Amino acid sequence: MLDNEMWVLYDKNFKPLNKIVPRYTPLSKDEYELGVHIWIKVKGKYLIFQRSETKRTFPGFFEMIGGGINGYDDPLDSAIREVKEESGLDIKDRNPQLIFMSRVDYGNGIIYPEHTYVYMVEMNDISIEDIEIEEGKNLNPKFLSKYEILKLIDDGVFVPVVTYRDRIEKLF
Repeated sequence: MLDNEMWVLYDKNFKPLNKIVPRYTPLSKDEYELGVHIWIKVKGKYLIFQRSETKRTFPGFFEMIGGGINGYDDPLDSAIREVKEESGLDIKDRNPQLIFMSRVDYGNGIIYPEHTYVYMVEMNDISIEDIEIEEGKNLNPKFLSKYEILKLIDDGVFVPVVTYRDRIEKLF
């Protein structure tokens, strides 16, 4: 993560608002930044991490790799960068596929102001020992099945992206 990250803002229909703000600037209900989430599939299971207890949102919860799109960066390039930063893995030549786009919805009417590009990449030749943890961000990497992830969601310990339950059941 860069300390000087900037967000390009969009409206609810993904139209640019011609406005750039520093990361973590409070946004109005009609402003959205762009983000990426990356699901890494390894032998039928998915790489997840536990968020550090020092994270400003959802400390200690589980999640996949993800982050913001800085400025006018390409979403796929941002996904490749986030995976490298958060896990040490290089997916550049692994053919990550865009599987869907979504607004992040945490439930109870709370919409996080982000339009998210969600990628999937298969890496059947890696193990937990290949994962390099980004200090202060994520810890405790695990490969879990779709059903184990759904249980974490149901138990309220996975970052509550409501749209993921439905997508995981259908796409994974």
